[in-house]
Amino acid sequence: MYKLLELGIVVGVIVVTITRGSLFSWLRDWMWKRGEFIGNLFSCPYCLAHWVALGMVLLGNPGLIFHPYQLILSVFAVIGISMVCGLVVYKCYKGIVDAPDLSGENEALREALGKARELLGRIADDNAMRDVPKGPGA
Repeated sequence: MYKLLELGIVVGVIVVTITRGSLFSWLRDWMWKRGEFIGNLFSCPYCLAHWVALGMVLLGNPGLIFHPYQLILSVFAVIGISMVCGLVVYKCYKGIVDAPDLSGENEALREALGKARELLGRIADDNAMRDVPKGPGA
């Protein structure tokens, strides 16, 4: 069971990297030029996961397979685990890649915060001066 979990995580990361990562956009483009079927295969995480999972189960741990039904069950277990893992990886990746560049806004906020602190400091100094007694009989 642990081996299937491990294979599922590996397959999920491989599939998301190939189908969604900018690193492999050249491969996806090249596959689309080869044909619609192969282009779809390399653009669909679920589709590619079947083939990667089959390869990983067969090559990664042939000791898992004793009967043909175990092969089928193992491959689909790895696919299921890989889809959950792949979704988590993709959501994290997409959040990082699609995050807006806030550097300009951050600088503006720092500047506004500095001005607000300066203004609050002046107000506090003015209030402190008002509370100082003026002297005897004042």
